[in-house]
Parts: sequence; structure tokens; C-alpha cells
Amino acid sequence: MRIAIIHHHLHPGGVTRVIESQVKSLQHRSNYKLTIHTGDPLQHLSFNGTDAEVFVCESLQYLSEGRTKEQLQENYQNIMQYLEKIAGTHDILHLHNLNLGKNPLLTLAAFRLAKRGVKIVNHCHDFAEDRPQNHAFLKSIIRDLFGEDLSHVLYPPFQHYHYIVLTAKDYERLAGYGIMDGRISLLPNPVTFQLNTGEQITQAMVKERLGIEQGLKLCLYPVRAIRRKNIGEFILLSVLFREQASWLITQPPQNPLEIPGYEQWKDFCSVCRIPVIFEAGKAIDIHDLMPAADFCITTSMMEGFGLAFMEPWLAGIPVIGRNIEYCTADLVRNGIQFPLLYDRFIVSFKREKTDFKDLGREQQQQLIQDVLLQPDKAREVLAFNLFLKDFLKPVKQDIIQHNQRVIQERYSVERYGQQLHGIYQKLSGRA
Repeated sequence: MRIAIIHHHLHPGGVTRVIESQVKSLQHRSNYKLTIHTGDPLQHLSFNGTDAEVFVCESLQYLSEGRTKEQLQENYQNIMQYLEKIAGTHDILHLHNLNLGKNPLLTLAAFRLAKRGVKIVNHCHDFAEDRPQNHAFLKSIIRDLFGEDLSHVLYPPFQHYHYIVLTAKDYERLAGYGIMDGRISLLPNPVTFQLNTGEQITQAMVKERLGIEQGLKLCLYPVRAIRRKNIGEFILLSVLFREQASWLITQPPQNPLEIPGYEQWKDFCSVCRIPVIFEAGKAIDIHDLMPAADFCITTSMMEGFGLAFMEPWLAGIPVIGRNIEYCTADLVRNGIQFPLLYDRFIVSFKREKTDFKDLGREQQQQLIQDVLLQPDKAREVLAFNLFLKDFLKPVKQDIIQHNQRVIQERYSVERYGQQLHGIYQKLSGRA
């Protein structure tokens, strides 16, 4: 079976790792021929050594706003011609994140090919409905420029247009849009973590390299520090527990729109002398850094799948932080335990109680300064949030080992490949 895997880019991140898992889980099957098609000419080194060829069509990458009508029409034609050529030599086109709205022209082209009978898999990691700016961008091009009904393009009725979703919540979302059960597959991402095979870097070595006091615990946020990762809450926790732990964030954002906000947080920590270590992943490889941590933390407000709730357990590191119920509900049903997650982080700002994540950046910074300078404010925050009493309490080893077993059994690359094979067989009529 000939499968074309298509995504805007192959930058390091969640979608690229899923594509890697697709390739690894299927390439050993003799009846599969996989090709990868991307819009970015640079970032595909991780696919060296696999059987999947990588092809570049720059029109597939993220579409920037502000283009003229003529430029958009030309770009659309380039995409359509490219996809038509692929469709002529492949059985299925497997496209990632069509419904996020990063390139509405690609979304439209896939719909129009499906209208002609081309078999499409739409692998939904995120949805534009959750990001108003993206949804408006889709509407401005698909409806206003090309005259198509947006909901029909995003959710066409064709039997050979199949959806893959990552969570039960997103399955229910599509069912609510009228997509029949037979056209939706719930396929959780595989979860792996590869320890470095060279010299083991100990926690003491990490602390020495990063200039951290040896007596402190390490709390690691393995993330690109974009807005929805709720970095301010991580910084507030670092202030509340600054006597007990050192707090590290691994990577800066790549998106230029995210960089100013990130730099403001870095400047804020510098001015207030909050010893958060930014970009620790640039100094030490994540595969060394994560096993050296005492805890991995997440304060994120929104995730497509929730890899951050799972991957650290494979390195033997417990996950603590803000719960995202629609992500963890599936994981808990499968047997994973989370003893140190919280649902809300209540603070008082201008005498009004609110969840900290709902404050703007300047408001968050003001409250963090108050906690730094006013012991009574810190005590108030601790009193509002009783979970903080046990927040850095060691997690029992049997829980860590249990979670490792569940993840290895239920979220393996091999199991993922079996499920993906079943989807392709059904769509191609060979099941």
C-alpha cells in the first residue's frame, strides 16, 4: 500500500514525532511504501536512515497572512498540482492538522481532491475552533476568497474521507458535527523516551553544569515556552518553592509571534531575581536532563494529546502540575495514575478570587511580585491551594513503575502501527 504523509513542516515537536512513529511502525511491513511531503526544505534530518523518502513543496508550509488575491490563487494552484501528482501514485493521502488552519489552501485542496474520490486521512491534532484567529483565517480564504462553505470543507460527508483523533473528547466533537462513527478513529499517540546510551549524566553533574545548588530538587518543564504553556504559573510555583527546588524550562518558542511574550518573562525573572533557568535544553540534551530531574511539571492550559503527562514516567520521573481533564481522562481510564495534579490554582487579585491562568501577563507578574515581597500574600496563596502542601512530596516507586508498564503496553509504537494498519486497510477496502 502506498501512503503519502503530508505536513506543513518537520520541525522538532509533537506532530513530527507522530510522523516518525508512523514511519517506524509501518516501514517493516513489506506491503507498505511510505513517502513524506513537507513545506520546509530544512528540518527533516530525523528521517535519515528510514525507508521513507522526504519531498519538499514549499507551498505546503504555513501560510502567512497579508498575501494578495493573486498570490493566494497561485499558491493554491501549486498545492493542487502537487497533490494531484501525489494522488496519482499513492493509495491514500494522510495529512496532519488540516483543521488547525495553518494553511487554508492545503485544507481546501485536500477537500476538493476528496470530492473527486481521492482517499484522505485527516489526522487531527488540534482544531481551529479552539483558536479564534486560526478559524477566522480559514474563513477569510475558504469562504470569502474561494466561495466554499467552511464547515463542509472541514467536515465533508465523503465515506473515503477518514478522521483520526487523539482523545475521546475530540471523537465526541466530530460525532457532534455529524461525522459517523465509521469515519472516525480514536488513535492515541505512541509514547516513547530513549535514554542516552553513552555516559550517564547524573543529577549532580546537571546541577554543576547549570550552576544549581546541590541540595535543591530539580523541577523540569520540558516544553517550548509558548503562551498556552502558561509560563507565569510555572514561575509563581518557582517563587513559592524557591527554598526547596530549582526550576528549569527546556526551550524557547520558535514562532516569531511568541518570542516577545517569552522575552518579557525572561526579563521579568531577571529584574526580580527569580532564578528560573531558561533554555536548559540547549545546555543539556533532554534525554540526559529529564532522567536527572526529581519532577517534570506541566502548567499548560491546552494540549492536543497530552504527551507531557506521559513521557516523563518512562524516564522514571513523576509528572506534577495543572490537570487538563480532557487529556488525562483517557489516560486514567487506561490505568495511569496522577497523584500530584491540580485542577485550579486560586489566587486573589484586587480582592477577587480567580484561577491564576485567567489573569493577563501583567496581572500575573504583579501577583508574583506581591508573593515575592509580601510573606502574607504567599501564605494566602498557600492557604487557597491545599494541594501545594504535598506538591513536592516524593511519589511512591510502585506508582512510577505501574505507570511505566501501562504506557509501554498501551502506547507502544508497535500497537500504534497495528491500529494504523487497520485504518488504512478499512479505508482502502482491504479489511
